[in-house]
Amino acid sequence: MATNEARDTADAPTLSPVWDKDPVVVASRRPRVMYFPGKVLLGDPTPADLKRWSGGDSTGMDRGDVAVRIEAGITFLGAFTTQWALRGVASMAQAPKSAPGHDLCSVLWPTGGADNTIRNAQAFKVPDTKEMNPAAVNAAWLRVFRYLRDQEKRVLAESGEPSLALFTTLDGFDAPEIVITKLSDILGQKTQEGQWAHPHLSNAIAYAKNGRHLGALHDYAVRTPGAWSIVESCRAQAVRRPGLVG
Repeated sequence: MATNEARDTADAPTLSPVWDKDPVVVASRRPRVMYFPGKVLLGDPTPADLKRWSGGDSTGMDRGDVAVRIEAGITFLGAFTTQWALRGVASMAQAPKSAPGHDLCSVLWPTGGADNTIRNAQAFKVPDTKEMNPAAVNAAWLRVFRYLRDQEKRVLAESGEPSLALFTTLDGFDAPEIVITKLSDILGQKTQEGQWAHPHLSNAIAYAKNGRHLGALHDYAVRTPGAWSIVESCRAQAVRRPGLVG
């Protein structure tokens, strides 16, 4: 039984937001709402935390569980980037090579119960400017999904219950339900994770409901050789649902 190991490494946090050239993303076969202890957003859980949370009497209220929504297709984990800024690019030959302007970018993360914490907590601010620090947001979400993945491994090891597996490729399936990797891996399909995740991405575009995440995917695909079919699919969905662009 193969497992999907999330890529937990990240660049060192910077003191000023810069465009994320190759963000880490979640690729999911379908939309999901997942829950995690809110404490994990701000730091790694201690061994005592993990022992308490895994006890049979542990409840969501005791853990301080917070909901997070994962989009079908691609969800960005704290990327500082543009959305729909490149709709006017007519071909790959016209794709920009340089980074977009700082004023065109914003931070994208999974929506849910952590939104206010990310917007307001000092842990997610650049100290000097008080701007949001995308590197800190990204590190927090990588920590959350590492926790969720590790908890799945623990439950599977203890119970062997396959219905709980999201990050693990189960017998009879060609890919896990959720893959976490660099977006370039997915658009280029040059790694196993990218090959697993690409169908999640391409199959979900026609049903996308989050315009910001779809728009960011569009802008990265415009810049990626061989990904123009993704660009066209994103634009077709924007025509069908013009409210996604705005």
